[in-house]
Amino acid sequence: MVTVFAAYWFEYSYDVDLTLLSIAIVFPLVFTIRGSFRRREKALEHLSKFRSALKTVYYFVMNNQELSQADKDKMDKILSDISGKTILHLGGNFESTKELDEIINSVNKFMLEVGEKVSNKLKDRVFRFMKDLHESIENLHAINIHRTPITLKAYCKIFI
Repeated sequence: MVTVFAAYWFEYSYDVDLTLLSIAIVFPLVFTIRGSFRRREKALEHLSKFRSALKTVYYFVMNNQELSQADKDKMDKILSDISGKTILHLGGNFESTKELDEIINSVNKFMLEVGEKVSNKLKDRVFRFMKDLHESIENLHAINIHRTPITLKAYCKIFI
């Protein structure tokens, strides 16, 4: 603020080539915006895969005739917990996925509990889609944690 006042007071002027200045501003800004949109598109893709895998496991379990209603309700709660905790995890920017891994592992525990009530074919299908679910969560976590570098954001904010 003092510098600006002094420049006006002493009628100090300096001719600056705006081309060089605009290059210093525009290129990092363009790369930041482009990278943000790519990350957003990838995150949306992984989020849809996450939801798809979650819903598929839900439908597999709910349509199984051998499971009791109590077992189906238990799995419904587990899947709801996975969905809710994943969204909370992504919103909180947590570094560790330990809590998520524990809740996801409860699907494996459930499948072991019901044991002979379900066919091996159903177990294989559930585990295949749980693999997709794990991949989606890991990708979402990585995108969420490794964002635009803070220094690049600060650089763009300073020059804008």
